[in-house]
Amino acid sequence: MTMEPSLLSIQFLVYEVKKEIFSDDNNFHGFVSPSAYDTAWLAMIPHCESENGPMFESCLNWVLENQREGGFWGEINEDDDSPSIDTLPATLACLLALKKWNIGHEYVEKGLEFIHSNMETILDINYQDLPRWFILAFPAMIELCEAAGLNLVFRHELKEAVTDIFVKRQQILDMEELVDESPYFPPLLSYLETFPSTYHFDRQVIVKHVNKDGSLFQSPSATAFAFLTTKNVDCIKYLQSLVRMFPNGVPSKYPMDEEVIKLCMVDHVQRLGLAEHFTQEIDQILARIYRNQKDYKSNPNEAKNVSIKLFKDALAFRLLRMQGHYVNPVVASACLPFDSNMRLAIAKAAIIVTVSDDFYDMEGSSSELEDLTNAIRRWDCKGLKGHGKTIFDALDDLVNYIASEYHPLEENRAMAQLRQMWRETFFAWMVEKTWSLTGYVPSMDEYLETGMISIAAHTVTLPATSFLSQSSKNGTLEPFEYHYITKLLMIIARLLNDTQSYQKEQADGKMNLVMLYLNQNPNIGIEDSIAYVKEILEVKRKEFLEHVLTGNDMPKSCKEIHLSCMKVFQMFFNSGNLFDSETALVDDINKTIYLPIRDRTKSKSEPLLKPSPSVPPNKQKKEIYKSIHPNLKIQVSPSSIKQRSLKNFSAFSRGGKLIIPATINMCFI
Repeated sequence: MTMEPSLLSIQFLVYEVKKEIFSDDNNFHGFVSPSAYDTAWLAMIPHCESENGPMFESCLNWVLENQREGGFWGEINEDDDSPSIDTLPATLACLLALKKWNIGHEYVEKGLEFIHSNMETILDINYQDLPRWFILAFPAMIELCEAAGLNLVFRHELKEAVTDIFVKRQQILDMEELVDESPYFPPLLSYLETFPSTYHFDRQVIVKHVNKDGSLFQSPSATAFAFLTTKNVDCIKYLQSLVRMFPNGVPSKYPMDEEVIKLCMVDHVQRLGLAEHFTQEIDQILARIYRNQKDYKSNPNEAKNVSIKLFKDALAFRLLRMQGHYVNPVVASACLPFDSNMRLAIAKAAIIVTVSDDFYDMEGSSSELEDLTNAIRRWDCKGLKGHGKTIFDALDDLVNYIASEYHPLEENRAMAQLRQMWRETFFAWMVEKTWSLTGYVPSMDEYLETGMISIAAHTVTLPATSFLSQSSKNGTLEPFEYHYITKLLMIIARLLNDTQSYQKEQADGKMNLVMLYLNQNPNIGIEDSIAYVKEILEVKRKEFLEHVLTGNDMPKSCKEIHLSCMKVFQMFFNSGNLFDSETALVDDINKTIYLPIRDRTKSKSEPLLKPSPSVPPNKQKKEIYKSIHPNLKIQVSPSSIKQRSLKNFSAFSRGGKLIIPATINMCFI
């Protein structure tokens, strides 16, 4: 029996791909996405022998060949293919490169049209979550475009928004040290190309911070500017080697973490729908990566088990890519002595809850959900496949991990209690899914009985307390049982969720206490229904705090874990549904992980920047407007009268030095 020719060709291609990109000696660099912003900066460097042409012609060609259909350069949002916030500074940088060498006039016109037509919309969408790099880069690109004769014409509504971004940049320059001690957060000097032209650079200080590889903090754009400023030989050697390694556009950072590059490669394969042909290779890569990502107190094999199980298929891998780095707020907010087992238990449980809840809400088919629920009931994965199998295996590993770490002599009892707790949670998710599919409307009591379990606050909290309660008096605490304080936490978490997510859940066909009460009381409005739920929430919250502060039914450290969990739910749902937003909490996550608490006083030992005289705070706004456009004449058209959310821009502070070069000649219409 011979194979079909098409099957043979597919197998041959799979073999060739495995040999080429999955071999041990492959450097994976071909899977790193190019940065339009950084590539444009390299394209602006003149040739060392002639100032009339670029040193890196391939980078200039990349700019000419990679303008997107809408007239922009940069990344798009994966959910709807719309231009991301990255496209604004990236497009301006590419326009600068083309303008410098006086080529691609049609591309310049299309790029300017994109900026004029889309800047307001992009800023409007992202104004609450403008990242630090954007606040630094965007004003710099505006300044350089104006200096190069690229006249930017912005609508009147953008005046205050753009002004506030300039203010925020100045605040960052005033507040931050040039070189941060943090190994995670990029130092200010790595954005060298974004500093205003009014600052004077000490070239020797720049050279002092050039790395051994010739880069300025592994940033191609900052290194390009450092070379333009200092003509440092090491810098140009770094840039030349970078272009040789990445002839089709340079990345935003190099050298990169090899593990990140490998994850990029795995993601490419997943997104192409080819993962089934490379299962073994993908598992091996992820095993190597997560074997290295262990806590210093944890067992390496245990530390990697859940990670490998969760991230080996497309569903879970998307979770990793969505957040960039997974941070569990309960872990971050707990003011407790460092405890590896406790923190690992919280983080792993939170990942499983997030993935599983989404699987029941959106991803899983009815048959898949029934199969997974039955597997959880009998705690046997026989017959499971795909995402359901991945979730079950990850959960089983977690339960075994916690039970074995809790107490060797009580492992079986702990495992039985943990399994029952997770069974109840999965059953609750299935009940809610059945309600949605059948249109069944439960009573409020029936809904709360299920909803307080499906919110899954206890699955994150109780296993963690098992590691804290071992030192409790006489060891009488049963950590996996629902104490009253735990039940209060579960109710509070559900009510907080329902007061902010009722619109989304109504659209998704899910039940919610706000809508239930409204349906049972048709004579009231939605605000009255929300107020009713909030009244219950406030009563339960006071009762919960009373138990935390004065109760004696569990050790203080265990109560503090409950309190931390409650705080996190309050953060997610106090003023909006921040849990479903990919960007709303990015700044808080950065502060938790990356930003150290330190003295903000600037060091006077090696001054790199010499700011111009400060502007008195009471004249700040007026002077900013003048400096953005010295002869500002605002033309108000009927379409510009409408009020937009950009009006809500606010500066970091109203004091400090606010220096915007008076040479800028932006036009607002």
